[in-house]
Amino acid sequence: LYSIQAGLKLSAQRYERFHPPRPALYGNWTVEDFARDGKDVPLYTEPDRWRLVQFVKPGSLRIEQMAGAWKTYDLILDMERKTMTLGPPGSALSFQQPEKDVLLLEGQVEGRRVRAKLRKMPLIRRTT
Repeated sequence: LYSIQAGLKLSAQRYERFHPPRPALYGNWTVEDFARDGKDVPLYTEPDRWRLVQFVKPGSLRIEQMAGAWKTYDLILDMERKTMTLGPPGSALSFQQPEKDVLLLEGQVEGRRVRAKLRKMPLIRRTT
């Protein structure tokens, strides 16, 4: 019985390590509107404009830029205060979610003031 119990416990720990819980804002979010330092940045005008934001792993935020480069940040997400603290230090965003699939971000990232409107991408698309 001890062997069975130890095996089940080890299996549960391994499952949790390879299948962590999804973050609260899980998914891919397209960046519809983006402003940096108070100026709107239209699509395809700057290579470092945000194109896509991902919340896939707990404690991590990934941003795809228009040129295709990815930046990954450590993330501390506070759903009650509606704040995100990003690593490196000094990067923090507040957010609002006026609709289930819309996320508004505002704050500092790498010393620059940013504002973005994100829309959640559907995970499954049905064809008719």
